Amino acid sequence: MTGDTKGKFELYQRAKGGPFYVGTVRLSTGTSDRRKAEEIRNEMIHEIRHGKFFQHQRARKYAFEDLRERFLADHAPSKETRTKKFYEERMAYLSGFFKGMRLSDIDGDQVSKYVAWRRRQAEAGDAKCSGSTRNRELGVLSKMFSLARVWGWVQSNPCELVKKEKENKDGIGRPLTEAEESALLAVCSPGLADMVTFYIYTGVRRGQAILLDWSDVDMERRVIRTVNEKTNESYLLPACPVVHEMLVRRHKQSDKGLVFSMDGNGKKPFDGQNLLHSFQRACKRAGLPKLRLHDLRHTTGSRLSGLGRDIGYIAAALNHSQLSTTRKYAKYNLTTLKAGFDMMSDARSELHTTCTQEKAVAVQSGQGCQEVAVLQLKKKAGKRTRTVDLLITNQLHYQLCYPGNVRIVLRAIVYQIPV
Repeated sequence: MTGDTKGKFELYQRAKGGPFYVGTVRLSTGTSDRRKAEEIRNEMIHEIRHGKFFQHQRARKYAFEDLRERFLADHAPSKETRTKKFYEERMAYLSGFFKGMRLSDIDGDQVSKYVAWRRRQAEAGDAKCSGSTRNRELGVLSKMFSLARVWGWVQSNPCELVKKEKENKDGIGRPLTEAEESALLAVCSPGLADMVTFYIYTGVRRGQAILLDWSDVDMERRVIRTVNEKTNESYLLPACPVVHEMLVRRHKQSDKGLVFSMDGNGKKPFDGQNLLHSFQRACKRAGLPKLRLHDLRHTTGSRLSGLGRDIGYIAAALNHSQLSTTRKYAKYNLTTLKAGFDMMSDARSELHTTCTQEKAVAVQSGQGCQEVAVLQLKKKAGKRTRTVDLLITNQLHYQLCYPGNVRIVLRAIVYQIPV
């Protein structure tokens, strides 16, 4: 030992044959082997010099079980029922691997070993554990360590060092076409058909429809008050004609309690899993692939996008706080893309027709088309003659995005047509 640690941190034993302790900090190395004790002591000195020793000591104080208990006690109660159930299911696997470990011992290497352990279970057929399931479990563990940082238990999150696995998302978020919607509603029971209609034409999540009460429906104003399951914030939804007609019919049957109930009297709510199974059986009868109820919410976003609604409008309709989330829902279908390309084609034909006329006029006046275009652009570009090409590109882009100002673009395009 050298420097400010010379003469300090000497190893000693409180009893012959017992573990070695480190002087000054008076901590046990946990081993009676002097060589191993020296390695542990030197690691302590290194951490002290870099200001990390006492941070790690705090992490050594808590075990994974302590983190699990506080996570379930402080964080889980604020979540919806199915999320709490998911936490409990994932904890069974996490505890099975990390049981008895100190938080200071759980690093990126240990987290990687956990993922590999779960993958081996799936390959051996011992557990149903796909890549997406392992990613969800990694997300739970990451949330636990993020909260541990807030509580001052650890200084870093080891899950941030582990790359998530690639997920198979084929069929996930698949929107229904109008024809598929009709085929599905034809094989649904009356109650299920009403719920499917409500999901598509409101864009709500599964639990929002299950817990919808008649007291939250204003039939006169055609407005529905609902609560975002994730943020617990209430917001208003318009009842479009399709939804209003369905609500009027159900209101005649029962006007108290739940809007959608298993007994039809508004008293017995639907079970989420039973509702999902009924929906998937109906999909099978209709000849559709296995879908989730959440795919109906994707259908809402996709259809609004197909009607030309901007992403801000769709985010408001689906009550998203992040536009990045909305982009997953606002998917352009083939019909929408075809219409866009057709518009580009029509615009090209119109531009070429007008340019041919401009060229004929220019030739008759004794000026080349390039000269005409440059003179017209100079009036707008001033002395920046070297940016003519860039101006043309920008104006063409502007025309494709925002119909209007056609005259400027049509004159600019002449510059690209040889004389």
